[in-house]
Amino acid sequence: MKAGLAPYEALKAATSNPADLLGEGGDPSFGRLQPGARADLLMLAEDPLASVSALRSMDGALVRGRWLGRDELDQMLEAATRSFAR
Repeated sequence: MKAGLAPYEALKAATSNPADLLGEGGDPSFGRLQPGARADLLMLAEDPLASVSALRSMDGALVRGRWLGRDELDQMLEAATRSFAR
């Protein structure tokens, strides 16, 4: 709550609020959990409503319908870190 927002408010500001804006300008299924919608989800080990720091405990992500497990995400992060270090 350092920014003055409760965890729910911070998560909403980072997820559904932008999806609402993007949906108004184009794809109404963006940012929605519904059949036919783009599938982007995070699987967390902890409850982000208790603390947004739970986002650091991500077990995996579903990106455009493809599952990325923790190991693959770590490899991607490592590759990106090496790339930007050059």
